[in-house]
Amino acid sequence: TILMPVFNAAKYISVALESIQSQTYNNLDVVCIDDGSTDNSYDILREYAKKDNRIKIFQHDKNKGLVYTRNQLLGKSTGEFISWLDADDWIAPNKLQRQLEFLHRNPNVGAVGTGIAYATLEGQKYKEETYPADSALQCVDPCICCATVLVRRSFALWGVIQATPGDRQY
Repeated sequence: TILMPVFNAAKYISVALESIQSQTYNNLDVVCIDDGSTDNSYDILREYAKKDNRIKIFQHDKNKGLVYTRNQLLGKSTGEFISWLDADDWIAPNKLQRQLEFLHRNPNVGAVGTGIAYATLEGQKYKEETYPADSALQCVDPCICCATVLVRRSFALWGVIQATPGDRQY
């Protein structure tokens, strides 16, 4: 399940959704929550959902914020694996397939992520970020970009269940 929070992203959302639709791994579903957008983001979501039954959309009547919306999305997920994609991001066509292959080969790993490239809407890269590949360091001080992560659902839900008020875990 790919989880997409949406807030006033009409300018970008088509690129994000089309990057999902062009994945080499396509046994997926997409859950989007429009978080009270004041532009036509929800209308765009509806058009995509009409044409692709893998896309499920929901709407908040007013903006409730990113953390609240991400938690709502997680609660609506059904897949064995979870990926997040913000409405102003897009992913490479083989991202999910490569990450799923890695997780299947490494059943003791709960999540995998990558570096990121920042690009214009025309696709021109202007900045890249990489993250430490040291798995021991990542276990104690994770340094990742949310849009690059694929996580086992059981692992994602365990983190939510384990969090208590005042914890820094989400």
